[in-house]
Amino acid sequence: MQLQNVNLAANNEFAKLSAIDLLLLSQELDSVFLEYRDSLNLERKFRFGIELEYEGTERKNFSDFLKKRNLNWKSVDDETLASGGEAVSPQLFDQRKTWENLQTICQYLKANKADTRHNSGLHIHIGAHILGENIDAWRRFAKLYTIYERVLIRFGFGDKINARRTLFSYAKPVGLSFLGTIHDLDQNRSLMASRAFYKQIYDIKKNAINLRSLDFLKAIVNMNTIEFRNFNSTTEETIIQNDINAVSHMVLAAASNNLDEDFLNYKLKQLEQQCLSERAYLEQCSQILLRDMAELVDLIFDNNQDKIYFMRQYVRNFETCEDREVKVARELVRK
Repeated sequence: MQLQNVNLAANNEFAKLSAIDLLLLSQELDSVFLEYRDSLNLERKFRFGIELEYEGTERKNFSDFLKKRNLNWKSVDDETLASGGEAVSPQLFDQRKTWENLQTICQYLKANKADTRHNSGLHIHIGAHILGENIDAWRRFAKLYTIYERVLIRFGFGDKINARRTLFSYAKPVGLSFLGTIHDLDQNRSLMASRAFYKQIYDIKKNAINLRSLDFLKAIVNMNTIEFRNFNSTTEETIIQNDINAVSHMVLAAASNNLDEDFLNYKLKQLEQQCLSERAYLEQCSQILLRDMAELVDLIFDNNQDKIYFMRQYVRNFETCEDREVKVARELVRK
Protein backbone atom coordinates (compact mmCIF):
# COMPACT_ATOMS: atom_id res chain seq x y z
CA MET A 1 0.00 0.00 0.00
CA GLN A 2 1.34 3.40 -1.00
CA LEU A 3 0.33 6.44 0.99
CA GLN A 4 -0.40 8.45 -2.15
CA ASN A 5 -3.11 5.94 -3.04
CA VAL A 6 -4.85 6.08 0.33
CA ASN A 7 -8.31 7.69 0.29
CA LEU A 8 -8.54 9.85 3.43
CA ALA A 9 -12.32 9.40 3.63
CA ALA A 10 -12.07 5.59 3.45
CA ASN A 11 -11.37 3.26 6.37
CA ASN A 12 -8.44 0.97 5.58
CA GLU A 13 -7.38 -1.68 8.09
CA PHE A 14 -3.73 -0.85 8.57
CA ALA A 15 -3.17 -3.60 11.14
CA LYS A 16 -3.71 -6.17 8.37
CA LEU A 17 -0.64 -4.97 6.47
CA SER A 18 2.42 -7.19 6.49
CA ALA A 19 5.34 -6.06 8.62
CA ILE A 20 7.29 -4.80 5.60
CA ASP A 21 4.29 -2.99 4.09
CA LEU A 22 3.53 -1.34 7.42
CA LEU A 23 7.14 -0.22 7.71
CA LEU A 24 7.16 1.16 4.16
CA LEU A 25 3.89 2.99 4.75
CA SER A 26 5.23 4.46 8.00
CA GLN A 27 8.34 5.69 6.20
CA GLU A 28 6.12 7.53 3.72
CA LEU A 29 4.39 9.43 6.53
CA ASP A 30 7.07 12.13 6.49
CA SER A 31 5.35 13.52 3.39
CA VAL A 32 2.21 14.23 5.46
CA PHE A 33 1.72 17.53 7.30
CA LEU A 34 -1.05 17.91 9.86
CA GLU A 35 -3.61 20.61 9.12
CA TYR A 36 -5.80 22.45 11.60
CA ARG A 37 -9.46 21.53 11.30
CA ASP A 38 -12.71 23.37 11.97
CA SER A 39 -14.25 20.22 13.44
CA LEU A 40 -13.31 16.73 14.60
CA ASN A 41 -16.86 15.49 13.93
CA LEU A 42 -17.44 14.61 17.56
CA GLU A 43 -20.97 14.19 18.90
CA ARG A 44 -22.66 17.37 20.11
CA LYS A 45 -22.86 15.97 23.66
CA PHE A 46 -19.11 15.30 23.74
CA ARG A 47 -17.22 17.68 26.01
CA PHE A 48 -13.60 18.13 26.98
CA GLY A 49 -11.19 20.54 28.63
CA ILE A 50 -7.54 21.54 28.41
CA GLU A 51 -4.80 22.55 30.85
CA LEU A 52 -1.89 24.00 28.90
CA GLU A 53 1.28 24.66 30.90
CA TYR A 54 3.89 27.14 29.71
CA GLU A 55 7.09 28.77 30.92
CA GLY A 56 9.00 31.90 29.92
CA THR A 57 5.96 34.14 29.49
CA GLU A 58 4.58 36.50 32.12
CA ARG A 59 1.40 34.98 33.52
CA LYS A 60 -0.22 38.32 34.39
CA ASN A 61 0.26 39.64 30.85
CA PHE A 62 -1.32 36.48 29.52
CA SER A 63 -4.25 36.87 31.93
CA ASP A 64 -4.73 40.45 30.76
CA PHE A 65 -4.71 39.24 27.15
CA LEU A 66 -7.41 36.65 27.88
CA LYS A 67 -9.61 39.30 29.49
CA LYS A 68 -9.03 41.79 26.70
CA ARG A 69 -10.01 39.24 24.08
CA ASN A 70 -12.98 38.13 26.17
CA LEU A 71 -11.77 34.54 26.19
CA ASN A 72 -13.36 32.43 28.89
CA TRP A 73 -10.03 30.82 29.83
CA LYS A 74 -8.00 31.29 33.02
CA SER A 75 -4.26 31.64 33.47
CA VAL A 76 -3.25 30.29 36.87
CA ASP A 77 -0.05 29.61 38.79
CA ASP A 78 1.54 26.17 38.64
CA GLU A 79 3.96 25.27 41.41
CA THR A 80 5.70 22.65 39.24
CA LEU A 81 6.98 25.31 36.82
CA ALA A 82 9.93 27.65 37.24
CA SER A 83 8.01 30.50 35.57
CA GLY A 84 4.87 31.09 33.52
CA GLY A 85 1.70 29.28 34.45
CA GLU A 86 -1.14 27.15 33.21
CA ALA A 87 -3.90 28.11 30.76
CA VAL A 88 -7.11 26.40 31.86
CA SER A 89 -10.01 26.17 29.44
CA PRO A 90 -13.70 26.17 30.28
CA GLN A 91 -15.82 23.19 29.29
CA LEU A 92 -15.34 22.84 25.53
CA PHE A 93 -17.27 21.33 22.65
CA ASP A 94 -16.23 20.42 19.12
CA GLN A 95 -17.30 23.62 17.43
CA ARG A 96 -15.60 26.30 15.34
CA LYS A 97 -15.41 28.82 18.22
CA THR A 98 -13.48 26.34 20.37
CA TRP A 99 -10.81 25.87 17.73
CA GLU A 100 -10.64 29.59 16.91
CA ASN A 101 -10.06 30.42 20.59
CA LEU A 102 -7.41 27.73 20.97
CA GLN A 103 -5.61 29.08 17.92
CA THR A 104 -5.73 32.64 19.31
CA ILE A 105 -4.24 31.46 22.61
CA CYS A 106 -1.47 29.48 20.90
CA GLN A 107 -0.62 32.41 18.65
CA TYR A 108 -0.24 34.67 21.70
CA LEU A 109 2.04 32.17 23.44
CA LYS A 110 4.15 31.74 20.30
CA ALA A 111 4.45 35.49 19.78
CA ASN A 112 5.57 35.89 23.40
CA LYS A 113 8.12 33.10 23.12
CA ALA A 114 6.48 30.76 25.62
CA ASP A 115 8.68 27.78 26.46
CA THR A 116 7.02 24.35 26.29
CA ARG A 117 10.24 22.38 25.85
CA HIS A 118 11.37 21.74 29.39
CA ASN A 119 8.95 21.11 32.27
CA SER A 120 5.47 21.94 31.00
CA GLY A 121 2.78 19.42 30.16
CA LEU A 122 -0.62 19.35 28.51
CA HIS A 123 -3.55 17.74 30.34
CA ILE A 124 -6.73 16.79 28.51
CA HIS A 125 -10.02 16.14 30.34
CA ILE A 126 -12.69 14.04 28.63
CA GLY A 127 -16.24 14.00 29.98
CA ALA A 128 -16.80 10.66 31.70
CA HIS A 129 -20.51 10.85 30.88
CA ILE A 130 -19.62 9.23 27.55
CA LEU A 131 -19.06 5.98 29.48
CA GLY A 132 -21.61 6.88 32.17
CA GLU A 133 -22.63 3.91 34.31
CA ASN A 134 -22.08 1.39 31.52
CA ILE A 135 -19.87 -1.19 33.23
CA ASP A 136 -19.11 -2.90 29.92
CA ALA A 137 -17.80 0.38 28.52
CA TRP A 138 -15.59 0.97 31.57
CA ARG A 139 -14.23 -2.57 31.29
CA ARG A 140 -13.46 -2.08 27.59
CA PHE A 141 -11.79 1.26 28.34
CA ALA A 142 -9.56 -0.30 31.01
CA LYS A 143 -8.44 -2.99 28.57
CA LEU A 144 -7.93 -0.61 25.65
CA TYR A 145 -5.93 1.83 27.76
CA THR A 146 -3.82 -0.89 29.39
CA ILE A 147 -2.83 -2.45 26.07
CA TYR A 148 -2.05 0.76 24.23
CA GLU A 149 -0.81 3.10 26.96
CA ARG A 150 2.75 2.74 25.64
CA VAL A 151 1.61 3.91 22.19
CA LEU A 152 -0.38 6.81 23.64
CA ILE A 153 2.58 8.03 25.68
CA ARG A 154 4.96 8.21 22.72
CA PHE A 155 2.21 9.80 20.62
CA GLY A 156 1.85 12.35 23.41
CA PHE A 157 5.40 13.62 22.90
CA GLY A 158 3.64 15.71 20.23
CA ASP A 159 6.01 17.98 18.35
CA LYS A 160 8.93 16.91 20.55
CA ILE A 161 11.15 13.88 19.90
CA ASN A 162 11.21 12.75 23.50
CA ALA A 163 9.38 13.10 26.79
CA ARG A 164 9.67 16.18 28.97
CA ARG A 165 12.05 15.62 31.86
CA THR A 166 9.30 15.39 34.47
CA LEU A 167 6.90 13.19 32.49
CA PHE A 168 7.28 10.02 34.52
CA SER A 169 7.26 12.01 37.77
CA TYR A 170 3.99 13.83 37.08
CA ALA A 171 2.38 11.39 34.63
CA LYS A 172 3.54 7.93 35.65
CA PRO A 173 2.31 5.12 33.35
CA VAL A 174 -0.17 2.77 35.01
CA GLY A 175 -0.50 0.00 32.42
CA LEU A 176 1.47 -2.54 34.44
CA SER A 177 -0.61 -1.79 37.54
CA PHE A 178 -3.81 -2.23 35.57
CA LEU A 179 -2.54 -5.44 34.02
CA GLY A 180 -2.19 -7.11 37.40
CA THR A 181 -5.86 -6.75 38.35
CA ILE A 182 -7.72 -6.22 35.10
CA HIS A 183 -9.23 -9.70 35.02
CA ASP A 184 -11.27 -8.79 38.10
CA LEU A 185 -13.48 -6.85 35.69
CA ASP A 186 -14.28 -10.05 33.77
CA GLN A 187 -15.00 -12.09 36.88
CA ASN A 188 -17.21 -9.53 38.61
CA ARG A 189 -19.21 -7.43 36.15
CA SER A 190 -20.67 -4.87 38.51
CA LEU A 191 -20.45 -1.14 38.95
CA MET A 192 -18.82 -1.68 42.33
CA ALA A 193 -16.15 -3.91 40.77
CA SER A 194 -15.39 -1.22 38.18
CA ARG A 195 -15.15 1.40 40.91
CA ALA A 196 -12.83 -0.85 42.95
CA PHE A 197 -10.59 -1.42 39.93
CA TYR A 198 -10.23 2.24 39.09
CA LYS A 199 -9.97 3.28 42.74
CA GLN A 200 -6.44 1.90 42.87
CA ILE A 201 -5.36 5.16 41.24
CA TYR A 202 -8.25 7.39 42.40
CA ASP A 203 -6.19 9.35 44.91
CA ILE A 204 -2.97 9.49 42.93
CA LYS A 205 -2.98 12.58 40.74
CA LYS A 206 0.51 12.14 39.32
CA ASN A 207 -0.32 9.29 36.97
CA ALA A 208 -0.60 9.26 33.19
CA ILE A 209 -4.34 8.98 33.68
CA ASN A 210 -5.98 10.78 36.58
CA LEU A 211 -9.41 9.76 37.90
CA ARG A 212 -9.69 12.01 40.94
CA SER A 213 -12.53 13.91 39.28
CA LEU A 214 -14.39 10.72 38.38
CA ASP A 215 -17.71 9.76 39.96
CA PHE A 216 -19.39 6.62 38.67
CA LEU A 217 -22.61 7.57 40.40
CA LYS A 218 -23.06 10.84 38.52
CA ALA A 219 -23.35 10.34 34.79
CA ILE A 220 -23.34 14.05 33.92
CA VAL A 221 -21.65 16.63 36.14
CA ASN A 222 -19.17 19.33 35.19
CA MET A 223 -16.17 17.86 37.00
CA ASN A 224 -16.80 14.19 36.13
CA THR A 225 -13.82 13.66 33.84
CA ILE A 226 -11.06 11.31 32.78
CA GLU A 227 -7.82 13.30 32.74
CA PHE A 228 -5.00 12.27 30.39
CA ARG A 229 -1.77 13.77 31.73
CA ASN A 230 0.83 12.15 29.47
CA PHE A 231 1.14 14.89 26.84
CA ASN A 232 4.07 17.23 26.35
CA SER A 233 2.95 20.83 26.20
CA THR A 234 3.10 22.73 22.91
CA THR A 235 2.04 26.02 21.39
CA GLU A 236 1.07 24.27 18.13
CA GLU A 237 -2.74 24.25 18.11
CA THR A 238 -2.77 21.54 15.44
CA ILE A 239 -0.85 19.17 17.71
CA ILE A 240 -3.19 19.92 20.62
CA GLN A 241 -6.19 19.25 18.40
CA ASN A 242 -4.65 15.95 17.27
CA ASP A 243 -4.03 15.00 20.92
CA ILE A 244 -7.66 15.75 21.81
CA ASN A 245 -8.85 13.74 18.83
CA ALA A 246 -6.88 10.68 19.92
CA VAL A 247 -8.08 10.44 23.53
CA SER A 248 -11.63 11.42 22.55
CA HIS A 249 -11.83 8.51 20.17
CA MET A 250 -10.29 6.13 22.69
CA VAL A 251 -13.16 6.91 25.05
CA LEU A 252 -15.76 6.78 22.26
CA ALA A 253 -14.41 3.41 21.08
CA ALA A 254 -14.81 1.98 24.59
CA ALA A 255 -18.38 3.28 24.69
CA SER A 256 -19.18 1.46 21.46
CA ASN A 257 -20.45 -2.11 21.44
CA ASN A 258 -18.48 -2.59 18.21
CA LEU A 259 -15.11 -2.70 19.97
CA ASP A 260 -13.70 -6.22 19.59
CA GLU A 261 -13.21 -7.32 23.19
CA ASP A 262 -12.06 -10.80 22.19
CA PHE A 263 -9.14 -9.17 20.40
CA LEU A 264 -8.41 -7.03 23.46
CA ASN A 265 -8.34 -10.17 25.62
CA TYR A 266 -5.88 -11.74 23.18
CA LYS A 267 -3.67 -8.67 23.36
CA LEU A 268 -3.81 -8.65 27.17
CA LYS A 269 -2.61 -12.24 27.25
CA GLN A 270 0.27 -11.32 24.94
CA LEU A 271 1.23 -8.43 27.19
CA GLU A 272 1.08 -10.62 30.29
CA GLN A 273 3.35 -13.19 28.65
CA GLN A 274 6.01 -10.55 28.02
CA CYS A 275 6.48 -10.20 31.80
CA LEU A 276 7.90 -6.71 31.38
CA SER A 277 9.78 -5.09 34.23
CA GLU A 278 8.82 -1.51 35.04
CA ARG A 279 12.07 -0.33 33.45
CA ALA A 280 11.44 -2.26 30.24
CA TYR A 281 7.86 -1.00 30.12
CA LEU A 282 8.96 2.62 30.47
CA GLU A 283 11.56 2.11 27.74
CA GLN A 284 8.84 0.84 25.40
CA CYS A 285 6.86 4.04 26.05
CA SER A 286 9.52 5.84 23.99
CA GLN A 287 10.05 3.16 21.37
CA ILE A 288 8.15 2.82 18.09
CA LEU A 289 5.71 -0.12 18.25
CA LEU A 290 4.40 -0.10 14.68
CA ARG A 291 2.06 -3.09 14.97
CA ASP A 292 0.45 -1.80 18.17
CA MET A 293 0.13 1.65 16.58
CA ALA A 294 -1.70 0.20 13.56
CA GLU A 295 -3.99 -1.86 15.78
CA LEU A 296 -4.90 1.14 17.91
CA VAL A 297 -5.82 3.41 15.01
CA ASP A 298 -7.96 0.66 13.50
CA LEU A 299 -9.76 0.17 16.81
CA ILE A 300 -10.55 3.79 17.59
CA PHE A 301 -10.90 5.62 14.25
CA ASP A 302 -13.31 5.08 11.36
CA ASN A 303 -11.50 7.08 8.68
CA ASN A 304 -8.02 7.22 7.19
CA GLN A 305 -7.40 10.90 7.86
CA ASP A 306 -7.64 10.44 11.63
CA LYS A 307 -5.53 7.29 11.39
CA ILE A 308 -2.80 8.88 9.28
CA TYR A 309 -2.67 12.00 11.46
CA PHE A 310 -2.21 9.80 14.54
CA MET A 311 0.46 7.66 12.87
CA ARG A 312 2.30 10.72 11.55
CA GLN A 313 2.59 12.24 15.02
CA TYR A 314 3.47 8.88 16.58
CA VAL A 315 6.23 7.94 14.12
CA ARG A 316 7.66 11.49 13.71
CA ASN A 317 10.12 10.50 10.94
CA PHE A 318 11.40 7.71 13.24
CA GLU A 319 13.27 10.35 15.25
CA THR A 320 14.46 9.23 18.67
CA CYS A 321 16.50 10.88 21.40
CA GLU A 322 18.20 9.37 24.43
CA ASP A 323 19.22 12.75 25.86
CA ARG A 324 17.48 14.27 28.85
CA GLU A 325 17.25 17.53 26.92
CA VAL A 326 13.90 17.72 25.13
CA LYS A 327 14.29 18.24 21.40
CA VAL A 328 11.77 19.49 18.87
CA ALA A 329 10.80 17.13 16.08
CA ARG A 330 11.14 18.00 12.44
CA GLU A 331 8.18 19.89 11.09
CA LEU A 332 4.85 18.07 11.47
CA VAL A 333 2.34 20.85 10.88
CA ARG A 334 1.28 22.55 7.68
CA LYS A 335 2.29 26.22 8.00
